[in-house]
Amino acid sequence: MIKRIKNDPKDIILLSIFLKNAGASLEKFRYFNDRHLGVIDDHIYTILILDKNNSPVAYGHLDPEKEVVWLGICVSETATRKGYGKQIMINLINKATKIGLKEIFLKV
Repeated sequence: MIKRIKNDPKDIILLSIFLKNAGASLEKFRYFNDRHLGVIDDHIYTILILDKNNSPVAYGHLDPEKEVVWLGICVSETATRKGYGKQIMINLINKATKIGLKEIFLKV
């Protein structure tokens, strides 16, 4: 299930759980290394994918920075190769298209 999250206590708890359990995936996705979780207030759109046990297994955002909108994505190391990354990408691209963004950027 894809869940849009905002800066409210229940969603911040879910995001914290995701980050706690993401494991080695956070070696490459370092977005929250120097940002507090409340930064999602600045995002255009932020989502988590919850598995069948309602545990967060993937994260994505559209984050505006000056003239650029960055697409951020991370899948927990224990949830890779299950299609979650593709679901996040499709959802973020669809949202960007729906709100009229002409381009988004992804750094890998």
